[in-house]
Amino acid sequence: MMAFSRVAYVCKVPTHVPARAGHDGSGSILVRTGGEPDIDRLPAELLSAGGRERLQRRLADGELFVVGELDGRLVSCTWLRPGGGFSLHHLPGKSFRLGDGVGYGHDAWTDPALRGRGLRLAVFAEELRILERLGLGWEVSYFVDHQLEGGRRNLARIGVPVTALWKIRVRPDGSLALTALSEDSSVTPRFEYTREEEVPS
Repeated sequence: MMAFSRVAYVCKVPTHVPARAGHDGSGSILVRTGGEPDIDRLPAELLSAGGRERLQRRLADGELFVVGELDGRLVSCTWLRPGGGFSLHHLPGKSFRLGDGVGYGHDAWTDPALRGRGLRLAVFAEELRILERLGLGWEVSYFVDHQLEGGRRNLARIGVPVTALWKIRVRPDGSLALTALSEDSSVTPRFEYTREEEVPS
């Protein structure tokens, strides 16, 4: 569990993005849904230890593989699950249920040599548009504690607000304590937990 911050947040954002948002500073990045041939274009570190088979299973299970390309080179990717539920792979067996109209985005990657140039933000804007075209109004993802405020600032640049739904704290004994940060019921845990605080009235 040490790979997972002791504190993290499950958040959601609307999939409607203002027109052209996300293109500033990203150059001529092409964002599209990918397929199995694109998996083989990923760097070796993302495919080690059975990674290729795991990603192929995601495609077979109906997940969307969103890739970003610059000059024909794959430089970014993320995965979208268009409903159902999700598990945090840092916390095996701890899954959440997604309500109607809600998708889940996870495992985003950007070429390390190109980070800090706005590529991730451009790809994020396009993945939200992909979900909107599928009829989903929200994307859920999680932020570890030190990422949340930076994520909010970046997404505000494209007119997308971030709503924190759950705060997850991993206790020293490995048990989980959750704080409901909203009365929103679109994402609910499927596991037992200790409630640290009630929803503010």
